[in-house]
Amino acid sequence: HPLVGVGPGRYGGAAADIYDTPVYARYETDELFANPSQRTVDDFWLHLVVESGLLGLAAYLAMVGAALGPIIAAARRAAWGRQVALASISGAVIGLAINSMTTMLLEANSVAFLFWFLLGVGSQLARAVPVAEPAS
Repeated sequence: HPLVGVGPGRYGGAAADIYDTPVYARYETDELFANPSQRTVDDFWLHLVVESGLLGLAAYLAMVGAALGPIIAAARRAAWGRQVALASISGAVIGLAINSMTTMLLEANSVAFLFWFLLGVGSQLARAVPVAEPAS
């Protein structure tokens, strides 16, 4: 269903491959996985939309936006060193999201950890009160 998808683990990922999902045959995409070394869809966003639908995609983007928005806003008004850190975190998160259009980066445990870790550190850095410089 376009709004809610086919359900978690039923399309594009390792679980769908291991447990032989019926979704591939139903939508005639099983030919995409004829190569044994190609077990997953190489597009995180396609995988997300098919499994969780447009509502799932919207929820995911809302979570990321809720963390990334304040980081970007804080970077605009921060002092130089903090601005560099916040802008770097924002750039890395956006870069990982864009790169996930051609690979499953945000599903891989190691890279997904980095993505959410950066969002978490950036969120805390954006909320933290800057420490005043000591008087000389």
